[in-house]
Amino acid sequence: MIDPDVTLSTRDEASSHLLDPTGTALRPTRRRHTTVPPAERWLAFEVPAEEVGALEKTAAASGATLHAALHAVYVAQLARWSGRSEFTVRTPDGPVTARVSRTESFRSLLRETRSSLETTPARPPVAGQTEGPEPAEVVLARGGTPFGATEHDLALTYVPRDDGSLGFRVRYAEAAFEKSTMRGLARRYRLLLRHVCELPDAMLEELPLQEERDGAHLADLGVGAPLRTRPATVLERFAATVRERPRAVAVVDRGTALSYAELNLRAEFLARRLVSAGAGPESVVAVCLPRSADLVVAILGVLRAGAAYLPLDPAYPVDRLAYMVGDSDAGILVTGQGVLPDGVRGEDVEVVHLHGDEGAQDLAAPTSPCGPVDPGQCAYVIYTSGSTGRPKGVQVSHASLAALLAGLEESGTIRAGTGRVGWNASPSFDASVQQWIRVVRGDTLVLFDDAVRLDPKRLATAVAEERLTDFDITPSHLEYVLPRLGPLLGTGSGLRLWVGGEPLSPTLQRHLGGLADRLDAVNVYGTTETTVDTTVVVVRGDEPTHLGAPLPGQTVRVLDDRLRPVPAGRTGDLYVCGSGVARGYLGRPGLTAAVFLPDPWAGDGSRMYRTGDRARWTADGRLEFHGRADRQVKIRGYRVELGEIEAVLAEHPQVLECAVLRRLRGDGSLLDAYLRMTEAGSVEQVRERAERLLPHWMRPATYTLLSVFPRTVGGKLDRPALADRGPRPASRTAA
Repeated sequence: MIDPDVTLSTRDEASSHLLDPTGTALRPTRRRHTTVPPAERWLAFEVPAEEVGALEKTAAASGATLHAALHAVYVAQLARWSGRSEFTVRTPDGPVTARVSRTESFRSLLRETRSSLETTPARPPVAGQTEGPEPAEVVLARGGTPFGATEHDLALTYVPRDDGSLGFRVRYAEAAFEKSTMRGLARRYRLLLRHVCELPDAMLEELPLQEERDGAHLADLGVGAPLRTRPATVLERFAATVRERPRAVAVVDRGTALSYAELNLRAEFLARRLVSAGAGPESVVAVCLPRSADLVVAILGVLRAGAAYLPLDPAYPVDRLAYMVGDSDAGILVTGQGVLPDGVRGEDVEVVHLHGDEGAQDLAAPTSPCGPVDPGQCAYVIYTSGSTGRPKGVQVSHASLAALLAGLEESGTIRAGTGRVGWNASPSFDASVQQWIRVVRGDTLVLFDDAVRLDPKRLATAVAEERLTDFDITPSHLEYVLPRLGPLLGTGSGLRLWVGGEPLSPTLQRHLGGLADRLDAVNVYGTTETTVDTTVVVVRGDEPTHLGAPLPGQTVRVLDDRLRPVPAGRTGDLYVCGSGVARGYLGRPGLTAAVFLPDPWAGDGSRMYRTGDRARWTADGRLEFHGRADRQVKIRGYRVELGEIEAVLAEHPQVLECAVLRRLRGDGSLLDAYLRMTEAGSVEQVRERAERLLPHWMRPATYTLLSVFPRTVGGKLDRPALADRGPRPASRTAA
C-alpha cells in the first residue's frame, strides 16, 4: 500500500551557500529575491500503470515499498543533478540521512533507503504545528495537504489513480526556477524511473538522464558553423592589405599616424635583424614594449621572422617578467630605449632595440626573413596564472590565430568594411591579440596610453573624439566609463563595445540596453587556451545574461566528470573544441595532457580544452555561465589563480599560513588576504613583498591577521567560514 498523498520537496537556501558542502541539493536557476514572496507555479506529469507496476516489482525484490522506491529515485536524481552525495531527508517521523554513491546500484540504494525509513524513530506531532517539513534539503511527508512553493522552492507530489497510474505535480517557486527547468526535471525523473527497473544492478552514474534525441539537440546547439574556407594567416592578410591600401592609416599613436607602407617597411627591417640574431620557426622572441606603434612593428616583425612573440608588459613586476623570459627560453628580447626594467634580461638573451626609424634603413640586408609560415607554427606565447604558484605559457598557432579573425568576421562580430579599433588591453593579456590583429585586415588601430585608459572621463572623451567603431573593455572598467561615454555619443554613432574578460552583470547589461540608439555591444567569452574568443552574443537589455553562440569553426560542450553531455538545466564542465584550441602549455607536457584532452566526437585526433568553467544549457538553447570549477577567478578581466597569490604570500619567512579569497563588491571584485604569522613578522612586510612580485590586479586589497584559521571537521581550511567572517584589515603598520 502507498499513502494517498505524498510530497517530496527541496528547500533552497540563500545563493551564497550554494557551493558550500552543507548547501542544498538543487541550485536555483534564477537569482533569488528574498524580499519578494515567491509566486507558486506547478506542472503535472503522469507515470503509466505499467511503469508503476515495474517499479513495484523492482521494489518488492528488495523487500521495499513503492514509496521507498519513488523516494530512492528522487534522491538518485538529485544526486546526479547536483553532483552531491549526501542529503538530509525529513519525514514526519524525524530526519533521515540519504547517502548516494555514484558507483552503487539502484538496488543497493533502495535497500539503504528502506532500512533508513524503517529505522527512523517515530515522534509525536507537536501541538500547534501543522504536519510538514522543517528546514531541510529534501523532505518526504506522508498524508496531509501537499506543501506548496510558499514553504519550499520545489515540491514533488504524487497520488495513485484507480487505473494503477500515478499522477505527479511539480510545485515550484517562480523566483527560483524556470518552468523549462522544471519540465526537464519531470521528464528526467520518469526516465530514471524506467531505467532503474530495466537495470537495477547497474551503477547509478551509468544510467542516462536524457533521451538520445535531447542529447543530440544539445550537441547541435554547441557546434559553430564551419569556416567557409581555410583562413589566410595574419601575415598573408597583412601583405594583401599593404598591396591594396599602402597609404591608408594603419596605426594612430598619440597623434602620430603610421601608414600601412611605413608599418610594412619597419616590420620588414626588424624581421631581418631578428633572423640575423637567430630567430626562426618555433623560437620565442620576447617583446617588452607598452602599447605603441613600436609594439605593432615588433609583433609583425617577430611573426615575419618566423618566430613566436612573447608579450611582456613593462608595468609587470620585474621578477615575473624575468621568470617568463627564462621559462620560455627566449633568446632574443625586443624593447625600446629606457623601457626594459633592470633584472629582466638573462645573461644569454640578446636585446634588440627599436629606434622608431626602421623604415628609413637600407633594406638590402644580407639575410632575408623566413618564407611563408606554416599554419601549425607557434605564433605567440602568453602566460596565464598557474595553480602551482608559477604562471604557465600558452602556445597558440598561426592556424588558430587566423581562425579567430575569420570566425569573428564570418559571424558578423567584426562588421564588413574597415573601422577604427581602440587597443585597450595590456599586451600581456590575451584580449590584446583580438585587438591588434584588426590591423592586418585594413582597420586603423588607435592606441591609448595608461594616463588616458585609467581616467574614465578622459577615456570616454578619447573614444568619442577618435570616432572608434570598435572598443574592447572589461565590464568592471566599463562600469566607470559608460556613464561618461553615453552623453558624448550621438544617435547611431557606429560604436560597438566588445565586453568580455569577466561576467556581465544584469545592471550593466540594462545600462547598455538603454543606450541601444547610440551604440551596440557584444559579450564575448573565451580563454587564453582557446585563442581569446569562443562564443559571442549581442547584448540586449531585456534578455537574460548568457554566453551566446560559438564562433564559426568552434564547438562548446557541457559535460559531466565522465565526459558525457549533461541534460539541459543541469550544470556541467565547459569544454571547447575546434580551430581555437591552443597547442598546449610551453614546456609543460603533463599539465597540457591534463586539460587538453582527445575529442571523442571529432574522430580526427584533435583535442578539446577543459576550461575549468561551469555552464549549463537552458531548455530554450541559451548557454549560461555558472562560475569556476576550481579556485580561478576573474579580477578586472584578468584570470587569476588564487593559489598563485597564496604561494607568493606563503614564501615570506614569517608567514605561517595564508589564504586569499575573492569578495564581491557591487559589480566588481576585491581580493582579501588572511595571514597567520610569527611574532617577528608584520603585515607591511608581506604587503610590500606582494606589491614587488605581483601585478597590481593580483594584489590583495586587504590583509587580515588571524591567530587561528577556521577548520572543517576533516581538518581542512574552512573557506566558507573565512568568507563569512569577512576581512578585518590590519593597518599599514600593524605588526
